[in-house]
Amino acid sequence: MKRHSLIICFLLFVVLATSNSLSAQDTTMSEEEYDKVAAIFRSFLSKEPYRVRYTHETFPSEEAKEPEKINKWMTEYIKPDREHNFYGLNASEPSAKYERIVIAERIFTNKDGKWKELSPSKGGFGGGSGAASAEYFNRGTEKIDGRVTNVYESIITERFARGSGPWQLSYYRSKIWVSKDGRIRKYVGESDAKITKRNRTTEIYEYDSKIKIEAPIK
Repeated sequence: MKRHSLIICFLLFVVLATSNSLSAQDTTMSEEEYDKVAAIFRSFLSKEPYRVRYTHETFPSEEAKEPEKINKWMTEYIKPDREHNFYGLNASEPSAKYERIVIAERIFTNKDGKWKELSPSKGGFGGGSGAASAEYFNRGTEKIDGRVTNVYESIITERFARGSGPWQLSYYRSKIWVSKDGRIRKYVGESDAKITKRNRTTEIYEYDSKIKIEAPIK
């Protein structure tokens, strides 16, 4: 009987210890605390050449585990106003593979082996209804390529309506992985299927001082 009681006490201790460990690693944050983290990694992005490898997945339904479509592309950046895009990295059609270079207001594209300069876009962006609520979390640490990172998550809930229908809520959930030096290493953003099909975008960040972006046409 005594041995049985000791086993029960030990199991309760393990459960409580595990619970405390999880709560210590999984905590809420204020918007100001989250913004401070973002400000630090954005300061690195503003002064260092870097590339981002993008993977965009579209899912047929909210419950689907496998995407119905995957698009991959890569962009190299030199702030404040230079980028080099490589689109259609996983495309089967040659016409879907092309490059684009942006230098300030100049835009160049290469779709058939020849570069040409385009006229600057005059388009704008529409506005949304705004966030109904926002939550921020510190999700503990995780290793990426052997590097320890801090994981942060934000969950943004937005209001929307279709035509004259009632207001509904849609969420956008994003996670960022930030290494101990303050640089962002990974981003994953995912939306639900309320407004469009459920989709997920993964971004892998690489810092490379050798990146050069020059105008292909003088």
